[in-house]
Amino acid sequence: MTSKDIEEAEQMRCALSAIADEVQKFQNESLSSNEANDKILHNEKMFNAALVQCKSTLKLKQEQIRFLRQHLKTACVYAKTLSVAKERETASLNNQLNNTRSEYWDLVKQEKDKNKLIHDLQAENETIRDNLRYLNNFIRLGYRGLQNIAKDKLEDFSTLKQLQKIIFFCGQYYADYCNETEKCRQLEQKNRFLNSKLRILESHLEIAMNNQRNSNGNGKCMDMPMKQLPISKRHCCNSVCAVSSESQIGHRCCINMREIQLNRQILVNNNKKIDLTSHLGTVKKLLHDQDTLLKDLKSLSNQINVEL
Repeated sequence: MTSKDIEEAEQMRCALSAIADEVQKFQNESLSSNEANDKILHNEKMFNAALVQCKSTLKLKQEQIRFLRQHLKTACVYAKTLSVAKERETASLNNQLNNTRSEYWDLVKQEKDKNKLIHDLQAENETIRDNLRYLNNFIRLGYRGLQNIAKDKLEDFSTLKQLQKIIFFCGQYYADYCNETEKCRQLEQKNRFLNSKLRILESHLEIAMNNQRNSNGNGKCMDMPMKQLPISKRHCCNSVCAVSSESQIGHRCCINMREIQLNRQILVNNNKKIDLTSHLGTVKKLLHDQDTLLKDLKSLSNQINVEL
């Protein structure tokens, strides 16, 4: 074969190859179109299934959204309620905080007042201790003084025991003082009684002297004034007889004029405000002298009755 034949054969082969390729291409296109249709159908089925699934999912989501909305509303109500409660609790806590602050300041003020009171009480306690110490010393000195007065031995007692002893001794002294005061009061009453009795006797004596002068005139010593008589006769005339003419007296008395005047002066002095406890012996002596005078008056009265 020549080169020309080879070129023609090559061209024929290329043409046949091109035809074969076109046929193959057409067949392939037909096959691909069928597959595409199948794919489209399959895709439609898948799409429909997916659409149904999406619709069901959408409904489910809508139900979930509605449920979530309800829960959200409930949560909002709860949140609002909790917010109001929290606000109220916050306000209450603020009030409690303010009250606590005020109580704190009150406690601080009370603490200051207590500290001041404690300081004042401590100062007062020191003062009381000083007073108690002074009182103990005073009681000790008083007990020692009482023991010196009583001339007893000093015994080492406690302060309370010493105070009891002092109270006991003071009670005894007070009882003795009350007894002496009562005795002095009785003596004063007796002195007043005797003073009034002496005044009555003086008046009766003057009446008796006047009656004696008017009745018989026994001697010049009774008729003469007292100042004009000699001392010896004046002493005799002072011991005159006191005769009572009244029936209430019932007896006659004789008394010494000088002793009457002296006793009257003593009674006047005793009626003044003096310490009767220190003059008790003088009062007793005076009472004894008054009793003696009364006895002498009675004896002289009896003598006058015999002479008359």
